[in-house]
Amino acid sequence: MPELVILLFLFGVPAIIAYAIWRVYSLTISPKARLRRLEGLRSSGAITAAEYEKQRASIISSV
Repeated sequence: MPELVILLFLFGVPAIIAYAIWRVYSLTISPKARLRRLEGLRSSGAITAAEYEKQRASIISSV
């Protein structure tokens, strides 16, 4: 049982902190900038058209 607590602390806490930082960062960038970055990812082939549409809809719905 103590091993589980240690593992949870070692892996869970950093994951929660990283998620919180990502949320704050993603909310501080303007939707226009996020859409521009998303378009760049699509045109470079880093994401598929389906992924692009899903993320685009998510950005637009958050406005």
